[in-house]
Amino acid sequence: MKNSVLYQAISANVKKLEDGFYAPDELALNKNYGWPGDWPGRALLAEVWQWRLTGKKPMYLEEMLAKLPSMLNEDGYFGERVDVGNINEQQLAGNSWYLRALCLYYLTEKGAWARELIEKTVKHLYLPVSEGLKAYPLSIDPTNVGGKEGCILRQADGWRLSSDVGCMFISLDGLAHAYEICPSEELYALFMEMAQKLNAVDVVACGYQTHATLTATRGLLKMYALTENPFLLSLAEKLWSLYLSCGITATYANYNWFNRPLWTEPCAIVDSFMVAKQLFSISKNEAQAVLACKIMCNALFFAERENGGFGCDSCASKDIPELFIDRGAYDAFWCCSMRGAEGLAEMQDFSYSEKGKTLRIMMPLPCNEEFFGGALSLCIEGDYPFAGKITVRTVSDGRRTLKVFLPYDRVCFSADVGATRRGSFYEWTPAKGESTVEINYSAAIRERIFEGKAVLEEGLLVLGEPMGEGREAMLSAAPFVRKREGAELIPLPVTVRFGRETAENFRLKIIREVSVCK
Repeated sequence: MKNSVLYQAISANVKKLEDGFYAPDELALNKNYGWPGDWPGRALLAEVWQWRLTGKKPMYLEEMLAKLPSMLNEDGYFGERVDVGNINEQQLAGNSWYLRALCLYYLTEKGAWARELIEKTVKHLYLPVSEGLKAYPLSIDPTNVGGKEGCILRQADGWRLSSDVGCMFISLDGLAHAYEICPSEELYALFMEMAQKLNAVDVVACGYQTHATLTATRGLLKMYALTENPFLLSLAEKLWSLYLSCGITATYANYNWFNRPLWTEPCAIVDSFMVAKQLFSISKNEAQAVLACKIMCNALFFAERENGGFGCDSCASKDIPELFIDRGAYDAFWCCSMRGAEGLAEMQDFSYSEKGKTLRIMMPLPCNEEFFGGALSLCIEGDYPFAGKITVRTVSDGRRTLKVFLPYDRVCFSADVGATRRGSFYEWTPAKGESTVEINYSAAIRERIFEGKAVLEEGLLVLGEPMGEGREAMLSAAPFVRKREGAELIPLPVTVRFGRETAENFRLKIIREVSVCK
């Protein structure tokens, strides 16, 4: 449905990736900037995700594929041929996105050329790195240097090291996906060597970039799904726990580096959503599902701009109590706007999934879709999770079950619906033909303790108090307004609904003192 939050977000991002920044000629010019393979790799990955998501090939996809060979070196990857005595970790990180794009394309189209390039990149770029991996520093002094685009800061022990500290471990993501398509003992050995290296690092003390850490975590979980090696799951859970304890903001976004809350980075927000989703798939722990929903509602939707790009914001924390948009990176077109395509595709997959004769709905966002080859037509109306009520209309063959995740204090169905509750899931089988179910949901406003301060939440939504010159515009654009102790509170909005001026004047007080118990 065209009033759907997710529909609007996807449509805006598709349009964003049609602008000149992502034209193949522009990508060719950027093929060897400080991150070889990063910009073209993320762009190609985004294009393939959009193709899978919409069923239509994006504007630049075919031309991008045609120009790809001219962007690569003689060994089939981006940048100079690897020098194992002087390894550029940004080249490894950048080419990992290229590797991911090739893998997703192969899984979509089964192109033999894509598999060949995957094998060449692993053989010629990554496997030789094993020779220098032992020298990669385990302990480094945290840096206070580095901008949003990242740069090489220093050289040590045969490595050129980035201000995006630990970005070498982004390679775990690309290598895990490559292993799914082209498994080999040599590739698995390299992956495990990298994983053991990461396990020995204190990522918090070294000030690792959270994007690099979370992307590595996704790679660990991907390889765990392929091999069931318990060490990989244990390491992923350790890194995730560290992120949740000292890398996440009060609004479920991220600190760009551990211990450096300077700005959020939507690439890392996408990663965090995917990690929570992966862990829920593995453990079936509803706490991970709730966390994924909160990241989606408060961080991902907020990070997308009116133009469909994704940008950086303040890190709402005890030291920065207000949430506002980083005007210097309103749209991080060089990386985050492209990763947004993957985030939106993952959000769609998370929201609705078929298994057997059951449709699981994790986020009952407005939709008008057919499932099970047309055996079930589903229409959901209501501004979930803002409005407190949804209407579910179905046309069914009478043999399909709906399983809806509603983690609220109070959930009330139409009187004639015999929904079964299991945890926060509610299941029912619509009768054959047409049927309509109304669901009301609500939650008390609660204080969540964060870094010794308080954050107000209502169900899945973080609430904030509008501040500054944009206050009235924010209140008028809010889906609803709540009051508590005289303050007017609103949830974090979907910024794609805002004009740029309103968005840039946006300021919400998020952190407050803990209330005295009454």
